[in-house]
Amino acid sequence: MKYPKSGRTVLFASNVFGSCLWASVFIVGNLACSPSPNSQQDHWQLTPPEIIGTTKEGHSNKKSANLKSSDQDGLQFNLESYLKFSKADRGLKLSFETKCEELFYQGTLTTAEVVSLARLVPPQVLSDLYPGSSCQISIKVENQVGSIHHFQLKNVTLLPNALEANSSSSNHERSSQTKLEPLRLVCGKWWSEEDREPLNGARPFESRGRSLASAAVVMGSDDRNLRMRPLCRVFQLHGESGMSLKKSWPYALPGLETTITKSIVL
Repeated sequence: MKYPKSGRTVLFASNVFGSCLWASVFIVGNLACSPSPNSQQDHWQLTPPEIIGTTKEGHSNKKSANLKSSDQDGLQFNLESYLKFSKADRGLKLSFETKCEELFYQGTLTTAEVVSLARLVPPQVLSDLYPGSSCQISIKVENQVGSIHHFQLKNVTLLPNALEANSSSSNHERSSQTKLEPLRLVCGKWWSEEDREPLNGARPFESRGRSLASAAVVMGSDDRNLRMRPLCRVFQLHGESGMSLKKSWPYALPGLETTITKSIVL
């Protein structure tokens, strides 16, 4: 995928201990903040996570999150790209705030070997209505004693790679060994998600998808009465931080299909 030349950067900030105010404008380099006089000194340093993505053709590609902008030109962010944290930095609290043009999204995850970028962006960005949206992701990682690291991913664009695009055109469901984790259905401006408890994994995949599409209440802007066959994507959530694409196809939303007949007098 092609980024605009104005700032293809992934920025990484140094450790901040105690109660510090994060600058409203992110500056490349160390963020200094004096620790509280009564606080125990913590020398924890977050290892910059790797960004694991693919090229447009589907070949693997990875970069470190602290690289300069000139090194980011070839990185492709596909729908299943993710941040990979070091073993020493896993299991920590990760808070994020993301702005993708007019969309805003925030939440809390857990650092892990796989933290999907798709879980850090507004779900609508993964639909067909916002292709190529540029996202600014501010991330805060906090360890067990309260030390905090901030870093920022700038100009992140998530688009299907060749394999993911093919799954849309061929109506193919990608296999997964994990069947008992929640599904998330993203259709245009709205999305719907299964509750983790109770979760009936014995139900067929198609049945679970139809239930999400016909839910009485969905998140986002419900436009089911305006779009006949939106391109929907079904993702499966993995643990606290992972997500994988299961299927993409034009979904026939319940109650919108009609049959038209015409009588001809001979």
